[in-house]
Amino acid sequence: MNHTVAHATFPPSTHAGANRLILGRFILGALLCAALTATVLQILIDASVDNVASACIVLASSLSILLYMYWSQALKTHPLSVFVIFGFCLTCQLGALLAQTLYWTPLAYSLYDPIFTFGTLAFYQAIALAVHALYCYFSAPPGAKDSLVRGVLRSCGLYCTPSAATLWIMGAMGLFGSYIGGGHSVTNKFGDILRFLIWAPFLIPWYRHRGGDAYAIPKHTWTLLGLYAGVIFVMAIATNGRAVLFKGVLTVALLYLLQAMRSNEPIKRGAFVRLGFLALVAALAIQPLNMLVAAMGSARAVRGKVPPMEMITKTYDALRNPRALRASAEADRDTPLYLTAYDEVYLKNSMLGRFVETKFHDNAIHFGRAIVSDESKSRLWDVTIESFVAALPRQVLSALGIKLDKTEIRYSMGDYLFYLVKGGSLGSYRTGSVFGQGIALFGPLFPIVYAIVCLGIFNWLRLLTFSTEAGTVAVAAVAMINIWPLFQYGVTAESLDGLVGMIIRGFPQMIFVYCLALGVARCVLGDRYAQRELA
Repeated sequence: MNHTVAHATFPPSTHAGANRLILGRFILGALLCAALTATVLQILIDASVDNVASACIVLASSLSILLYMYWSQALKTHPLSVFVIFGFCLTCQLGALLAQTLYWTPLAYSLYDPIFTFGTLAFYQAIALAVHALYCYFSAPPGAKDSLVRGVLRSCGLYCTPSAATLWIMGAMGLFGSYIGGGHSVTNKFGDILRFLIWAPFLIPWYRHRGGDAYAIPKHTWTLLGLYAGVIFVMAIATNGRAVLFKGVLTVALLYLLQAMRSNEPIKRGAFVRLGFLALVAALAIQPLNMLVAAMGSARAVRGKVPPMEMITKTYDALRNPRALRASAEADRDTPLYLTAYDEVYLKNSMLGRFVETKFHDNAIHFGRAIVSDESKSRLWDVTIESFVAALPRQVLSALGIKLDKTEIRYSMGDYLFYLVKGGSLGSYRTGSVFGQGIALFGPLFPIVYAIVCLGIFNWLRLLTFSTEAGTVAVAAVAMINIWPLFQYGVTAESLDGLVGMIIRGFPQMIFVYCLALGVARCVLGDRYAQRELA
């Protein structure tokens, strides 16, 4: 029996009103208009050469991906991989343009070399787009006979539609993983690889919306989801995990965005009212959430050093003094760039700053370009190779006879790039950039390396989609659970070993853990109740 759900696309519209607005095209057109408007406003905000040139580069880069999705069939045939490239654009370029314009701030604010940074990001996005276009052209069409690997994954249940009970079991496994994870022992590492399952229950509303009555859910599911979200919220405060606060909501929001961008249906009556209401709610929530994120940031210095309840208390105390939080943020923003050795200040809104990666890329690219001596490059190569080796499981290292103490690598690539240029201690876990590291290591050859890496990523992402009986291409549940990290870091990462590590370990591990969780659910519930068949 083929347990699949045709939820990722809509069939072509058969409505008589053919001149009505098509949802997918409307969204892409709205983003195009927003990019054009923000670029014009940036000229009014700051007419300097750096700022205007940066805005124009971002506009050109944004137009390239939006028009690619508008004119090609990539969203229909290869939805996950093209959505990942769009995520690269939104989180590193277009998002910065829109957010800075919203707060009437120059796009080039607080960047070392804005033209070079945005030019570099646009260049590598163009490489990803070119590789994607070639990959789409030469890959097998949807509905083709399964390859051996795809056949194995199908038999393991990767393309099944999990039932609500199965998603709850996965969520429980994710909570357990979050509880035992976070350290350096084998048990801690096992917990870490289970963490992503914590978002599985947030797929229930999605499947319920797409499947209707065919996707039956228990009576009290919505109450349980509210309580579950509350548990995750408290856990995020207790562990000072700021990003955790939003991942559940972002998972559902990105799934609906992907569905809407692929839709051929006309916009239904009342859609604008609902979108306006959601926009109003989001606008009203931005400031309180921004203060909460700032309060968690102020308590970050004692993260891991105090008990969870004390962390909650410190966050609450900081939240009760919003004036001090605003003064601290303004002091950071008012400090000239040349007076600090390193900073991550870019957006006025701390919450939006969790989703825009521009400043991190600018820092890493700046320090990566400053590494010119052979000795520094040799040391960077040594650390890069060591990081690749450290990504391998301990069992593999033992089998190969490699002795490596992973606990000694307690720093990020951003740390090491900064260390090679400015000196100082390691261990601050500064966010790096695969582009800063790649430029320092490979120079003019890095575009070729990056193109090869993108090809490997696109192959994995293609395996996480499947053809339905309706003739559409759907996204597997395991990718839906991970839609936010894929969207944010699909074709970029903090380091080169992180990006390549996704190909050689990240994707296989993610699929294995998901299939393992599905197997546990089948043992508990029975095969009949572990998955649903939707029309």
